[in-house]
Amino acid sequence: KERDRLLTKHAHALKEHVNELKRHIELRQSIEKDLQQAKEHAELIHKVTPTAIFTVNKDKMITLWNLKAEELTGYASSEIVGKTCSFLSKSLESPNWCIFSQGESDTVNSHELEITIKNGEKRTILKNAVLLTDANNASMCAIESFVDITERKKNETELLRLSRAVNQSPSIIIISDLDGYIVYGNERFTSRTGYAFEMIKKNKLTIFSPEIIASEVYEKIKDAFKNGSEWKGEF
Repeated sequence: KERDRLLTKHAHALKEHVNELKRHIELRQSIEKDLQQAKEHAELIHKVTPTAIFTVNKDKMITLWNLKAEELTGYASSEIVGKTCSFLSKSLESPNWCIFSQGESDTVNSHELEITIKNGEKRTILKNAVLLTDANNASMCAIESFVDITERKKNETELLRLSRAVNQSPSIIIISDLDGYIVYGNERFTSRTGYAFEMIKKNKLTIFSPEIIASEVYEKIKDAFKNGSEWKGEF
């Protein structure tokens, strides 16, 4: 009887151990499943995001190069993954293209760079990056992203050129909103009228000729503003 009791006790303990082991296995499988789903979701985000993204490990080895990065640079993922940041430095003409080349900084915000893409064309990009650290604050890897701002830079240059041309024009130029409030006056306007722009800003055109407010001319000017058409005349 004592032997049977001991066997029953050991069998019960063994059963509990097996059940505990089973619970651990199921928990681990659940965690692995969640991790796999998180990985798949992260990879999907990398694929569909409209921003070029790549990741770099602490050895400066590129581990991911998303579709947008491929599109912007012409370099396929298979040509980039496994290469070090020095490859990008040579191909993209920047010695500090990788965040691990930035010294102690753990972030890069809106860093503007000129790059040469695979077809030899020069493009301007705006780059951001952040280091990922472990529980001991040791660097594990980095996530870096960039957008092509080449066309924006061209537009900014053109707008600056146009702004200078308007401001330095020999003709008086005033810009108002659709309600007739003045929002801009060029240098010629200031020199010829004696009004500093700050004096007339947010005032209506009638500041120059109060009697015009009751005239047909002012109504025609307002109609032209509303219709987006041109008005020519004197007052």
